[in-house]
Amino acid sequence: MVVYENEMACPSVRKWTKTKGFKLAYEEAEPFLYYLDKYTTVMVGGARSMAKYLKNHNGNTLLDRLTPSDIAYSVLLYESAHDMWKEEIHKCETCQTVQEKKEFQHTASLKYHVKRGTKIALFQDGWTQEGRAYFSSLCLVFDELKKSNKIWSSLQDHWKTYTKKYHMMGVEESIHNNDFGKADCGDEEESNDDDCMVLLPGEETGEETSNFNEAVESDSDDDRVRNWMRKKKRPRVG
Repeated sequence: MVVYENEMACPSVRKWTKTKGFKLAYEEAEPFLYYLDKYTTVMVGGARSMAKYLKNHNGNTLLDRLTPSDIAYSVLLYESAHDMWKEEIHKCETCQTVQEKKEFQHTASLKYHVKRGTKIALFQDGWTQEGRAYFSSLCLVFDELKKSNKIWSSLQDHWKTYTKKYHMMGVEESIHNNDFGKADCGDEEESNDDDCMVLLPGEETGEETSNFNEAVESDSDDDRVRNWMRKKKRPRVG
């Protein structure tokens, strides 16, 4: 399923509110719903946090919980680190020994963040001015999308179809059937801080580098990306 094209995550979504008389078909919505499900859920604490939310808000879904800022920040993270993820995954798949990994030549860099190895000053987030401006523009895009009652209502309807197709007995169905605790919530750690720090690859401390290496050595591409995105520190804007 295509969620990244022309160096953008779900680029077609940004045109929906600009097209007069636009009617959102499920086939057009599915890649965006997949993206929200797989990558934006971590912006609100992951599956365990969502399970608690669903238990306390009967009838709601992930789309009710997400804010425009949540979606915008996940897109900023995804696009900024996409090339580095691919490079690190390539290194893990091609380098068989520790020595080979040490000798691997890194060429990719973060698109909207300071470069690998840059020391970030205390209380700073490392995002470039371009990254901050892009984040602000993304917030406007997704704010307009959520305020478009017709399109957002269609997304909510399509979400029901999406979960039936991909979740089988997923978190929402389990919670709404009073089966809390038995849903497949994965191993995400609970997060009470919605503004915790993101561990950006190449930052100064060894612990952060280790965390990124562990993320890209996970079982699947989805795991690698979500593990890296789990902790976050959003750009200071305005």
